[in-house]
Amino acid sequence: DYGGSYAYQGETYLADLFLGQSFQLDSPTTEELIAGGENENFSDPVARWQLAFPGLLSFDHSVRLHESDGRVARSLANLSTEFGGFTTSLTHFLLDRGQEYQETSEKRQEISASLGIPLDESWTWSSTAIRDLESDENRLAQTQLTYTMDCARFSLEYRKDYTSDPNATAGNSVMFRIDLIGAGSA
Repeated sequence: DYGGSYAYQGETYLADLFLGQSFQLDSPTTEELIAGGENENFSDPVARWQLAFPGLLSFDHSVRLHESDGRVARSLANLSTEFGGFTTSLTHFLLDRGQEYQETSEKRQEISASLGIPLDESWTWSSTAIRDLESDENRLAQTQLTYTMDCARFSLEYRKDYTSDPNATAGNSVMFRIDLIGAGSA
């Protein structure tokens, strides 16, 4: 993305605005198309804005418009809170690819909610649910238990996928993950 940005930080809040365009030099991969990328090198208008009250509440929204007619092609809005170590977030995602981007149009709209609860100084439990608003069906549910120490983070995650797509089938999975803090993920 390229464009202009303006940010203002008050005593208790932060506001940020970006207006610009997005242009792809290379054709996207299949994974990028599934994640919401476009299949052409269009230069679409984009905007992002955020209003945050650090340590309490944050709202951010990004939008991409179709270059041809100005309709919303992609929108992502997120409201998150943090209080006493507890974290919550509510996210709305909209993807609307018209005929100019692929042979068949696709519209996807979903809402997700997540909650994180500190159990003590080292242990955290978190959970996320995603609902597809177009089909009015659950898309995903996951819960995770995490232990954090100075140099590493260990997570055990249970995930239930309700829908199938080209990259994954519906079903249950369990994942163990080790993150080396300051060194990446294994």
